Amino acid sequence: MSGAGRLVQIFVSIPEARPFYKRDFLNACCFPSGARLTLAFRRKWISDSALEHFRALSAPTAPSRAWIIFCEELRHPHSATEVYQFHPVREAKLTKVVSTDAGATLEVELGAFLLVGQADIAAVHVKLMTQAVEHPNYKRVHGQTDINAKFVRYVPDNLDLSVDPKGWELAIERLGARNGLDDSLFFAFTNDAVTEYPIYPSHITGGKSGARTEIEILRGTELPIKLYGLSGQRATFAPPEAKSSDSCVKLAGPYVRQYLSGYSIEYSLHARSGWENDSAMLTIALPPKSEDPVVPRSPEFAIHVKVSPRKWLIAAVVGSLILGTAGTAVDKDFLDAVGLAKELAPVFKAVGLALFAIGAFLGFRKLPGQG
Repeated sequence: MSGAGRLVQIFVSIPEARPFYKRDFLNACCFPSGARLTLAFRRKWISDSALEHFRALSAPTAPSRAWIIFCEELRHPHSATEVYQFHPVREAKLTKVVSTDAGATLEVELGAFLLVGQADIAAVHVKLMTQAVEHPNYKRVHGQTDINAKFVRYVPDNLDLSVDPKGWELAIERLGARNGLDDSLFFAFTNDAVTEYPIYPSHITGGKSGARTEIEILRGTELPIKLYGLSGQRATFAPPEAKSSDSCVKLAGPYVRQYLSGYSIEYSLHARSGWENDSAMLTIALPPKSEDPVVPRSPEFAIHVKVSPRKWLIAAVVGSLILGTAGTAVDKDFLDAVGLAKELAPVFKAVGLALFAIGAFLGFRKLPGQG
């Protein structure tokens, strides 16, 4: 259950004029626990109590608790002043705030999912409306947002909602039927067990201490990237598209398998051979529709891929070439000078040639473009 005290409530809307608001919210829904993302708000959308709380925050104090709440824009508003339905989605920790005269940028660390049953949506909405007078449903009659509407507020935590770190499917089942999200694909990292909630596999690190999501891969090897996807109520399933910014890595897939309620989507990431360190940016997202090329339809995963050579192999190749060259140069006079039998000269030459051939073969195989 959510604890007592006070918390920051972050209301997120997805207006058509701000398409990347939708991408950021989908990221907030689908990133694993512990991942960090940033949300920015203009000064007029932040309540005075929240601004005062932000001024009191200073690292390395304990992170402030937060909720991320989706503002569903109703197609048929209840009234001129109530155009949003509120849906609590996820707990978070407010780990960093950068405030200016223009507004504030909030860095949040994502936590467990807030569980709200379908029958409880209306009651929770009313509680959020009455919890404090500052909320996004302050609207003028002609539809423009009123100056009193606030999308970030600092209020008592007196709403008793259950939380579940593994409650992603329940949350997406609810959100996938909401206006503005029902055409989206929700997907998340999973592991070999195909967990039905977001989790970083062992070979992917991400989000901690503000760090970007990263994969470290050795040249000439491959790693799986596994996703679990759920479609919105009006969405036609299509696998997300994975792209690399550099040819040092290439992708195979997707391999899609259907489950009872979702889809397993797997790519194979292969690092090309070579001798130097390299890197690429890997992005995974569902391409926008051709008729609306700006509006996102899924979260967007941006992964920094760090490619490294196998250092033991470099040492083996260099050592084989050096020893092989030295072995082929051994003659009878040298062996006689060091006190060895002259008859061993052909043996040294044969071993030297073998080592040189091994070193040349391994070195050639690891040249860029050799797989």
